[in-house]
Amino acid sequence: MKKLIMVLAALLMFNAAHAQFYAGGVAGLALNSNSGDTNFTLTLDPEVGYSFNDKLGVGAQLILSVSNMTIIGVSPYVRYTFAQVGPVSLFADAAFTYRRVTGEYGFSNWEVGLYPGIAIPVSDRISFVGHFGNLSYDSAKNFNIGVMSRANVGIFYSF
Repeated sequence: MKKLIMVLAALLMFNAAHAQFYAGGVAGLALNSNSGDTNFTLTLDPEVGYSFNDKLGVGAQLILSVSNMTIIGVSPYVRYTFAQVGPVSLFADAAFTYRRVTGEYGFSNWEVGLYPGIAIPVSDRISFVGHFGNLSYDSAKNFNIGVMSRANVGIFYSF
């Protein structure tokens, strides 16, 4: 029994040496003008996650968007890094997203999909992380493929 506990403790310490938490997200302000109507949209999408090793991690993103309607949601994901080119990492997030939209036409929806991304470190602790597409299925029974859809760039801190 003592040997089993020692092996488990050693495995946990080994995993902890390679694992790290990260936090960051995306913030944006957009100005849309259509037929004389001007609309500002403020977006805040904070994110936290945990990298088990160089290839696998888990995390969640909170979705907040305010304009003439408010969107609140959550998107837990599993991240798999499939390529490393020097310090740059290419990854894909497998995520389930739930959103609640309030306003004149309030509704809820969900989406499940794969979202490719890129992580570019600028220091030991700080990285730029961007997403640039999707392959997903949503609650309206739509199959979505996009190359630059859901494109965003955020700053992340690892600790």
